Amino acid sequence: MSNRLWLPGATRPQISRLDSRPSYPTVLVDYFANRDMRYLANSKKVGNNEVAWLGTVKELNEDLFLVDEIFFLEQRVDTVTFDLVEEDVARLTHKLIEEDRIDDVNRIRFLGHVHPGNSVIASGHDLDQMDIFANGNPYFIQAIYGRTGGSRFCFYNYTNNLKYEDIPWDIYFEEDESRRAEIEVLAEKKVAIKPPPPKRMMGNIAGAAGCVADYFLGDGYAGWPEGEDLLGEQVALPDQMTLHEAGEQEAV
Repeated sequence: MSNRLWLPGATRPQISRLDSRPSYPTVLVDYFANRDMRYLANSKKVGNNEVAWLGTVKELNEDLFLVDEIFFLEQRVDTVTFDLVEEDVARLTHKLIEEDRIDDVNRIRFLGHVHPGNSVIASGHDLDQMDIFANGNPYFIQAIYGRTGGSRFCFYNYTNNLKYEDIPWDIYFEEDESRRAEIEVLAEKKVAIKPPPPKRMMGNIAGAAGCVADYFLGDGYAGWPEGEDLLGEQVALPDQMTLHEAGEQEAV
């Protein structure tokens, strides 16, 4: 038996799920919250400067998170950075508590901001901002938007010391069953279903052309399509009668 010692060496740690399914957070953004963010980013006052906002996050399941409300706060901005005014953050917290929304205070876990160009890569200042939110939060979501349509969402899992970059996101529309019922009532009143259209003649004409071709090629009459004439009316012809025989019979 060898007495060789096992010594530690360079390693490449990896993480994998036991069920072999990839798992990463997905973010939904409420339609109205997304609309207001876009309006703020394109406001005349902001111009081409950076601007930011906070938001509340609802956990729909283990990997699905909904940004359901956003808050615009006082801030100092330029074309490179933004700085939220701490006193206004405190005022927001106090206001929510007064409105008996202490749970919403604890759900403020979203920071979004827009860059002056279309770059959505976090700057050093952006990373410093996320370090601040590590204090007391199990996670935080960062969203960076570009002015010409780009976006990048990152999920900071402070509990497990993980960062998920460029995760998928989508816009959330809440179903309104009462409005759905109203639309159904309107549809009943205003929508009439047309009767089915009459049979088209083109199919019968094509079938008749095939019969003529059969006759001139010597194969005889192969039968009118579906036993109908060109106008779609039922006709009665002997099964084996050729076009020539039919013409002689008509002449008699």
